[in-house]
Amino acid sequence: MYYCICRDLRNNRITSVPKGTFIGTTCSGGCGGYWDFRGNRISVIESGAFQNVQGSGCTLRFSDNVLKHIGSHAFDNVNVCQIEMYSMQLTTLVSEAFRNVAVSRNLLLYNNKIVTFEENPFLSVTVRGTLYLQNNVISAITGKMFGDSQTSSIHTLNFFGNQIQSIHDDAFKGLSRVVYLDLRYNKLATFPSKALKNPNPSYLYLEYNQISSINPGELDSLTTLYNL
Repeated sequence: MYYCICRDLRNNRITSVPKGTFIGTTCSGGCGGYWDFRGNRISVIESGAFQNVQGSGCTLRFSDNVLKHIGSHAFDNVNVCQIEMYSMQLTTLVSEAFRNVAVSRNLLLYNNKIVTFEENPFLSVTVRGTLYLQNNVISAITGKMFGDSQTSSIHTLNFFGNQIQSIHDDAFKGLSRVVYLDLRYNKLATFPSKALKNPNPSYLYLEYNQISSINPGELDSLTTLYNL
């Protein structure tokens, strides 16, 4: 095991992060440490690239690359401050890309081109801040995204600015609790009352969709709703 606060690898010619690159690494720094891969040519993070990484004070930074693929178990048993993977070329999140991952702040996947989620890309994930998925091209939220074990805990889910037309009844069944759910600027035509029963958010944002009506009783299951 080895320790570090900062690794600055910005603006090089790295094209991939292969399996076993970071195993049993510990990073400290009180959210001031970082491993910075920005501005490279990374197109793939392979399965097993980050295993047993304990660094609650570290941010993993990957933006400003050409990332197209994150392998299954690429992030496996990882505990860090934040993971930044925004403004790249991701189209699909594969099964268990993030497994047993905990971030004390945010997991940022916005401004990609994500369309598809394979089975359980977020398996046993804890995000104490926000899972940012806004400004992708997601058209549906299905039960594949979070599984069905209710082992993931995400404080805030942000789907702002996608193309979501449907939310399956079991979409959030793998989540134990969501406080904030942002679905603004999508294409929902009906109020997703059955899907919302399990996460039971306190704050629900649905502005700028295409919902024409809410049927009687559809809000009854949202027992902790504070703001709509």
